[in-house]
Parts: sequence; C-alpha cells; structure tokens
Amino acid sequence: MNFDLIVLGSGPGGYVAAIRAAQLKMKVAIIERESLGGICLNWGCIPTKALLKSAQVFEYLQHASDYGISVKGGSADFDAIVKRSRGVADGMNKGIAYLMKKNNITVIMGTGKLEKGGKVAVTDAAGAVASYTAPHIIVATGGRAKELPNIKIDGKKVIEYRKAMSLETQPKRMVIVGAGAIGVEFGYFYNSIGTEVTIVEYMDQGLVPREDADISKELTKVFAKKGIKTLAGTGVETIDTSGKTIKVNVKAKKDGATSTIECDVVLSAAGVTPNTENIGLEELGVTTDRGYIKVDEYCRTNVPGIYAIGDVLPTPALAHVASAEGILCVEHIAGLHVTPINYNNIPGCTYCSPEVASVGYTEQAAKDAGYDILVTDAEYIKSIERTTNHDIKAVEYFLKERFDRLGLHDYREFVHFGLTSQDINNTAIPLLLKNAVEDTYLPLLQQFRKQLYDMSQEWAHIPMLARTHGQPASPTRLGKELRVFVERLDVQMAMLKTIPYKAKFGGATGNLNAHFAAYPDYNWHLFADDFVRDGLGLERSHHTTQIEHYDCLAALFHNLSRINTILIDFCRDMWQYISIEYFRQKTVASEVGSSAMPHKVNPIEYENAEGNLGVANAIFAHLAEKLPISRLQRDLTDSTVLRNVGVPFAHTLVALKSLQKGLNKLQLNEGKLSEDLEDNWMVIAEGIQAILRRENFPQPYEALKEFTRGKTDIGRESLHAFIHQLPIDDEVKEELLALTPHNFVGQ
Repeated sequence: MNFDLIVLGSGPGGYVAAIRAAQLKMKVAIIERESLGGICLNWGCIPTKALLKSAQVFEYLQHASDYGISVKGGSADFDAIVKRSRGVADGMNKGIAYLMKKNNITVIMGTGKLEKGGKVAVTDAAGAVASYTAPHIIVATGGRAKELPNIKIDGKKVIEYRKAMSLETQPKRMVIVGAGAIGVEFGYFYNSIGTEVTIVEYMDQGLVPREDADISKELTKVFAKKGIKTLAGTGVETIDTSGKTIKVNVKAKKDGATSTIECDVVLSAAGVTPNTENIGLEELGVTTDRGYIKVDEYCRTNVPGIYAIGDVLPTPALAHVASAEGILCVEHIAGLHVTPINYNNIPGCTYCSPEVASVGYTEQAAKDAGYDILVTDAEYIKSIERTTNHDIKAVEYFLKERFDRLGLHDYREFVHFGLTSQDINNTAIPLLLKNAVEDTYLPLLQQFRKQLYDMSQEWAHIPMLARTHGQPASPTRLGKELRVFVERLDVQMAMLKTIPYKAKFGGATGNLNAHFAAYPDYNWHLFADDFVRDGLGLERSHHTTQIEHYDCLAALFHNLSRINTILIDFCRDMWQYISIEYFRQKTVASEVGSSAMPHKVNPIEYENAEGNLGVANAIFAHLAEKLPISRLQRDLTDSTVLRNVGVPFAHTLVALKSLQKGLNKLQLNEGKLSEDLEDNWMVIAEGIQAILRRENFPQPYEALKEFTRGKTDIGRESLHAFIHQLPIDDEVKEELLALTPHNFVGQ
C-alpha cells in the first residue's frame, strides 16, 4: 500500500506529526508496535502525572489543618492509586485511536523496519510481514530506560520507570539512582505516600542537575524536610540482590568514602536511550552518533526521504520537543515556511513539590557560552535603577563597573559616548518587530493562507447561493468566495513586505551634536548608516528629533490592522455559513458545545479569533495614531505605549491558530447548499434579463419584476411557465430553460 507519509512510532512526536500531515491533505500511515501514544501517554508523562496528582492530594490532606480544615484517618491506597493511573493511560490511548480515525490516518500495528526504495516492512504479532511505501518516512521510535553497566535491571528488585508505576506492592524503602526529572518525580511520589526514599546522583550538583545550581540547592532543602535523603556526587558501585533486602553499595567521588544503603527496591532513573537498533538505519546508511540519529535543522537525515524526531535525536527528551519537531518536519515536507527550533528556548519542567520549571541558559551554561553574567546582575541593575529612576542609565552604570573590573577603566566613559536611550530603543524595537513579523507572524499567516487556498481549490466548482443585503442573490461558487479572502490577504501581505523598518541613531536631538563636538573630522553619518544597515539590517532615518518619527511603524501597524480586518470579515462569514448549515463541524467526543444545550457544536474558533483580532486592532490603531506624534523633540508617551507592542501580536497569533483549528474542523454540507439553490429559483432572473436584452426583448426587467417581486413561492415549474409564455424564439426559450440556480454561477 502506498502513502504520502509513513510515521514509525506513535508517541507525542509521531502522532502529532501524523495529524499535522493529515491536516495538510497527505495520505498518512502510522506504525506502532505496542500501544498508541507511545511511552509518554502509556508509561511516561501522563500516567506519572496521575500518580503525582494522587500524591499531591494526599499531601494536601496531611496539611489540611494549615488551612483550617480538620481531616482524620486519611491513608494512601497504593493499589487504588496505581489503578487510577493505569486507567488514565488507557483513556489517553483510546483518545489517540479516536484522533487517528478522525483524521483518516491508517494505523498499522507491528514492528517496522526501513528498507530501500521508500519501503517499510511491518511484522505483526503473528509474524506476518507486509510492505508499505512512501516518499517520506519519519522515524519517531522514541527511547527506553538507559541501563547502566553496573546496574542490571531485573524488573523485580532493580526496576526502571515502567515498573515503578505499576508495582504490585508499595515498597517500604527505595533507592533511586539518578536525580533527573524521572528520579525526582518518583522520589516525590513514593515519599509522599510513605516510602523511605534515598536518591543517589553521580553529578556533584545533586537534584535536577540540568537546572540552575540554585534550584538544585533549594529543592534539596525542601526534599530533606520531607524526609528524602539526597547523595550528590555519589556513584553506585554494586548492588547485592541476593538477600532478603537489597544492599546498594555507594562511593562518594570527593573523598572516596563508601557506604551501604539497604532497601526493598532500586529504581534506575539514569535517563533514556534511543530506540534505533534493528529498524534498518544501518542498511540504509543513515548516520548515527552513539545511537542518536543525526539530522539537520529540518529533521532530515543524510538519506533523502528519511526524517527523525523525538527521543531518537540528541535534543531534549521532552514530549513537547518531539511534538514541535514533528510539526516542523511535516510542514517542511509540505513546502511551508518553517523556522528551525531554538532549543535553548524550550521550557523544561519537573513535577514534584515544589514544581520546577525553566527556560534558556542556566547561569553556568551562560558562562560556558561566553557570557560574563551573574544571576544577581539583574537584581543589581534594578537596585541602581531605583536610585537613578532611569532604566537605561542603570545599565550604563552597571557596564561601567564591569569595564573597571576588566581593566578597561580608560574606556568606561565611551559606554555613553553621544548616547541617548532612544538610540537604543529606536534600534532595538524595529529590530524586534522585524524579527517578529518575518520569523513568526508571516509564516503563520502564510500557513493559514495556504490552507484557505487549498480549500478554495478543492471547492472551486461547488455552486452556492450568494447573499446581498442578507437576501438571496445571483449564485456564486464556494471556492471563489474563499479565493476572495486569499486575494485580499495576498495584496496586503505584499504591501506589508514593502514597509521599511526604520531606526533612529543620531544622538540626543538627532544631530550627532556630541559626536561632531568631540571628533569633528570623523564621518559620523557614514558610521551611523553602516551600523544600522550592516549591523542591524535596518534602514536609518536621517532627519529625526530625539526619537524616530515612527511613521513606518505606524504604516506597519495600519497594515497589520487591515489584515486583521480581513480576517474578522472572514470569521463573520464563516460564522454565518456554519449557522445556516453550509458547513458542519467535526465533533470531538470530549468537547461540549454549550453548558446548557448539549446538542450544540458552537463555531467557537471563529468567535475566539474575532475577539482576539478586535483587541489586537484596538491596540494597533492606538499605536499607529499615537507614536508619530511627539511634543517638540520628545516626551515619554511613546516609551510608555511601546511597552505594549507585543500584546497585539500575541492576540493576532492566538487568532490565527484558532482559525487554523476552525478550518480543520469544517465539513462541507453540500446537500444544504444544493437545497438552498433549489429553493431560490428567482435568483436566475438576472441571467434571464441578460439573454432577453441580447434578443432586444422590450423591458425584460419590468416583466420579471411583475412576475417575481414580493413572491416567495417561485420554483422551477412556475419560472418555466413564465418562460414558455414569452413571445420569443424556441431556441432562445431552450437557452433560458437550461438556466438553473446550480449552473448560473459565472466563471
């Protein structure tokens, strides 16, 4: 069987990639050897969160008196907690199966292996082998628990995370090897329900070693208060499982001191390793490194047509990372504009108490990357600002102190050579806007535009009753009506791309006064032009006051507002079409349409989009009207409103995503469109008039007005009777009789 895309693995990377591909009109198959949803939904993210929720509730009950609530006799039922967790996982599995069916994705159960020629051989549970082909194949086989050389997992006394969430009995004592997210979350869970927990971590930092050191330090304190013992900078030497209790022999890296911990079970939580063996990678020549597949920024391997996402890559082993990679990969395959993932901007979370979350560099990682910073720098700058009451001046004083520390005292005053805060603001803000428009806004708008264009092509010849003044009018075609919005967007996007991003760089009042006073023979205008153009990729405004005149920003905001107005118009039209049943909406079993009326399937995506676009336009309009106006050379009102420049973009992006979701839910109700046309035969009156005028028939409009005006019961028979009684040639009558509301649609 042939497909456009085959996805090997149905975890949060694989199933999300498959759904996005189906939305982009690809014929998709997904291959899964175990359970839909992969490790995350069945044995990872989701069921562990169910366990952790039980732990959290139990912890609340234990401290209920802190909130003035008296609770007596509460205890944790381990079997019931595990059962609930497995039930949640089963429900998620069924949910993924529903999504596959809803999106017409073929699910193939079995073990897949890549073969040459775009083929995948799948062996099912009975040993039968079937072959499938596709020009594009995504490897999303995920990962499994990493097994350390000196820690043999036997599934009974030494276990990995899958067994840890389905133990038959609750252990009294547990040793967890590894203090990453897996180890910390299980440590918190088991400790909360009464298990004595010791966490052993080889890294010196201890708990959550990938987080900032301050976070590890604080979490260790909290865990100690809960009774969780943490051994940082400690390695496991041997594990003796021969006796009634397990003996874990550990050794401290710092001084070599050894000790033995007795427990009932050992959880190996040393991370994950990729599932890349025996799936045909070597035979195809796909490049790997220590088991991980090597890909480019679009998730392409070195073999054309083979892609990889998720835990088989050396990127963060997180569900949302896999999903983001899946979407990026599929959209690139489909020819959409995509922006490569900045992995330093990926948030990470550890669900314990307190919960841990972070994004970006840790302090140490920033230093390793060459940044000379301290986490206290921001606090120090704010303390300076409280004295100066000026944010930019506070940064200046901070930088001067840094120059002194670096032995650059002779150059410290050049930190503020001819500088005004607006030379920073009026270069940084247009640069920020340029990046936001080009890297985020336009790609998303173009995705929506393509989606709309594809639908207009699919429905290009579907006849539809038009409405002018809210009343039936000469018929049109559904595809053409959608194409109207495509063309309007194209025109505005083309205009948007012509608007320059202008920056001001000219000193206090725009004349480079201080620069020429100090160095009168230097060409400061050329310097400023080169810096703005070559250094920032912007255009310099040559004649300004202390601030940039913002006329180009106003043009940008007006243009964005016009695009939003087009989208609002689209929202309202689609809302109307849904309300008159030209479209049905795909239903999702778990969703409700109304809190009181369960039969409803509300067009909420279009309502949500319209509301967000309206808020965005209100702010865009204010920015466009306010910014070009200054009092003489400068006041601070522009600085105040510019702090909100990201808000309308956020509302617009939310709206665009709602519209994409809304389009994906549409189901054409062709029967209703046909029924409306059949009920409105009078709408071909314009065509009858045109033919009669061609034949020099006297007063055709008046004749049709007398026949149709105010009447609601005109149908095929009555209209044909009217035509038959007209004193015209039979050939012309046949031409008129051939007209119907279904074919009177122009070209």
